[in-house]
Amino acid sequence: MAATNTASTVSVQPAQPFPPASLYVGDLDSTVSESQLYEKFSATAPVISVRICKDNATGRSLCYGYVNFPSRSDAEKAIQMLNGTLLSGKAVRINWSRRDPQTRKNSAANLFVKNLSDKIDHNGLNEMFAKYGNILSCKVAMGDEGKSRGFGFVQFEKLEDADKAVTNMNGTVVGGKPLYVGRFVKKNERVVPNAENNFTNLYVKNLDQDVVNEDLLKEKFSEIGDVSSCVIMRDDQGKPRGFGFICYRCPTDAKKAVDAMNGQVFGSKTIYVGRAQKREERKKILQLLFEERRKEKILKTQGSNVYVKNIVDSVDDDQLKDHFSSCGKITSVKVMRDDKGMSKGFGFVCFSSPEEANKAVSTFQSTIFHGKPLYVAIAELKKVRDARLQILHSQRVPGLTTASPPAAQATNYSPIYLSHSQDVMVPHFSSSPHQAILYPRLGWKLGGILPKQGLHDTMPLPMVIFRLIFSLSIMQHDMAGKITGMLLEMEKPDLLLLLESPDALAAKVEEAMQVLKLSKTKLDSKEATNGNQQPVEVTAN
Repeated sequence: MAATNTASTVSVQPAQPFPPASLYVGDLDSTVSESQLYEKFSATAPVISVRICKDNATGRSLCYGYVNFPSRSDAEKAIQMLNGTLLSGKAVRINWSRRDPQTRKNSAANLFVKNLSDKIDHNGLNEMFAKYGNILSCKVAMGDEGKSRGFGFVQFEKLEDADKAVTNMNGTVVGGKPLYVGRFVKKNERVVPNAENNFTNLYVKNLDQDVVNEDLLKEKFSEIGDVSSCVIMRDDQGKPRGFGFICYRCPTDAKKAVDAMNGQVFGSKTIYVGRAQKREERKKILQLLFEERRKEKILKTQGSNVYVKNIVDSVDDDQLKDHFSSCGKITSVKVMRDDKGMSKGFGFVCFSSPEEANKAVSTFQSTIFHGKPLYVAIAELKKVRDARLQILHSQRVPGLTTASPPAAQATNYSPIYLSHSQDVMVPHFSSSPHQAILYPRLGWKLGGILPKQGLHDTMPLPMVIFRLIFSLSIMQHDMAGKITGMLLEMEKPDLLLLLESPDALAAKVEEAMQVLKLSKTKLDSKEATNGNQQPVEVTAN
């Protein structure tokens, strides 16, 4: 039977009228092909099919596969003869295939076994625990060179069998080593019990590299209790790295050493002595400290941090600081940039007090800075802003649907009837009132109506633009196009707020008109001195 690597399954014979027995084959070398897998297993019993699982994107082997046999007896024979044997230089691990993911991921009957002898492999571990019940999976962790890492896993079918194995095997001596056998605990669920009080390993740093060595360090700490080991970490050239570890036999002595030696002068330096921590534990502690400091900083700068938008790309931190320095003492300023160092067009200026920040908002809002009007506001956390918007939208109308609302409900709405076509025709007032642009289909049928208030925060942006143009065409028909372009610099939630508040929209339109008038005045003065001066495009928030 010939097979190719590209085939997803190698068929060997017609399917049997009864369900086949399927085996999982793990720890395969990445170079093993399906034909090699078939040749190995077909030597023990007839094989229906084999399959090596591959990555969908790259086509590379995932280093495990499945072999289907016509009967359970044939599969059992393959497990007995081939489990733990070498294939392309690696010992394969064979178990019964379990299609149910809940059964595979259930760790209740899964045991962790450590302190294994180097001579114990998959088969040896299986033989040690087989007498306590039916084993679903058994594995000894191997290193890159194929050597045992001294620990493994045994998963039983029944929880009571796993408990029996723990009771009888934990602490037994196998191969000259006492075994530890216990329930397997997922990495993210592991907690060191009483870690602060029950420890023997100490971390010592800031050691004097010219004076301190292992013998001197052990002698110093042995004054407190019995030290079982002592090591100073060194680099590739054998030079001390300035820190090390000391392990006591008794946790009480280790705690005494922390209290007595931490902060003491040893050699010419003051050393730090503390409980040795694993990397994951240190990472969690540092994350907690970072989060606490971040919260403290937020509380400290609450109301004092100003958000500045529509900044010209050429403006840096110093220029932004100089521009706002007239409003008070600035503690920090930053123009936000992307990975390439290009300005994102916005930044933050933090003042020493909320009063100074409010002064900056009232002073610089909509003022021209390097040819562009600034948007200035008190900075808010995203969750705070979302909560504020949620309150403002709490009186909104129930969800807009594709079906047209009944005519009886039209008393609370302004009727805006849409086109029969699959696109919505939205008037654009930039040049001619007769021109129109097409926005993507909104899903509204003929006779659809738009609400006066209670806009949805999930309303599509084209519908928001449609409402904005409609409102502005009533307030400032001739300038609606320009004002719309200026307001579209704002975020969508802010546009929704403007549409819900006629007073806020009127105030924003008035600001935009003032900016346009100011721009026109400057433009006229420039044209008076230079007739060839090109018009300047003005945008604002």
